[in-house]
Amino acid sequence: MKNKKYISIIIGGIIAIIIGGIVAISKKTYSPQEYHKMLGIGIDVDWAKTKKGIASYSSKDPQIFKKRGFSHVRIRVKDDISNDLLDQLEKVVKDCLDAGLIPIISYKAEKFKIHPTKKEETKAIEWWNTVATRFAHFPAELSFELMIEPSDAINKHPNILNDYYEKAVTQIRQTNPNRILFISPIIRSAPENLHLLKIPSHANGFLMAEWHFYASGPSKTNPKKLWTTGKTAEKEILITKFTTAKNWEEKTGIKTWVGEWMPGNYNKGNNYSIKEQITFATFVTKKLFAYNIPFAVSTDTKFYERETHQWKPEMQKLLDVIIENNAK
Repeated sequence: MKNKKYISIIIGGIIAIIIGGIVAISKKTYSPQEYHKMLGIGIDVDWAKTKKGIASYSSKDPQIFKKRGFSHVRIRVKDDISNDLLDQLEKVVKDCLDAGLIPIISYKAEKFKIHPTKKEETKAIEWWNTVATRFAHFPAELSFELMIEPSDAINKHPNILNDYYEKAVTQIRQTNPNRILFISPIIRSAPENLHLLKIPSHANGFLMAEWHFYASGPSKTNPKKLWTTGKTAEKEILITKFTTAKNWEEKTGIKTWVGEWMPGNYNKGNNYSIKEQITFATFVTKKLFAYNIPFAVSTDTKFYERETHQWKPEMQKLLDVIIENNAK
């Protein structure tokens, strides 16, 4: 009987250790400094944004992206909350975690950007409340970006944007006290406007900032994002942005991440050859690496055939440059 008693105690102890280990794993957190190092190179994906993106998504996609060399994906979402959306998001996030790919849920909050009223603000905060509750017990690798590219009418109201961040962070912290959250400045996440951000009172030390540049690619005519052959003046436009963001990061102690940039002006017909894109991408990625700033390139459909789940052959040399320059 004594032996049975001892065996029972030993088994109970082993079970307790296992359960304790599982709990410890589930409660694992990452500081912004740790998360910043983990992000590496990422890519914006359409796995939960458009009908076509959702319909063509496969659980093997995260595995393929991880194998290609990506460390994280920016999962953009534009739709209102529904059970179907939540189920799709959960599927995608789980698949990413299983593949070792860091998932970032990024909400467009388009109605609020266009109409920055209290009513739309409340809806956006409730969106996050529902998502945060659904994912409260997910691993700390998952993070939330509270608004993709603040723009439209909210550009004129940085105080309203800061109020939204304050309320959204407070709400999310009720269920996700230590999850990494991202906030972004006005004028399409321009680094020049990072200084306008007010750090939410419940940031809790687990907050980062997102900023980006040339989200729809460079231009051969627009002086604000001019890139032809990589002249000194063209490089200086980018260096100024990178330096501005880095200076803000060092002044505030808040780590930053570039949520998107595009090697060619794909959305406007793309008048950049692959060779020209490689020249541009080589400069950009080497500089971001030198500044120690992780980034996500835009966007998956430009490099990947989602219907066949294969990488586009003509874009592979460009992808090699983007990934390998930051892997060194």
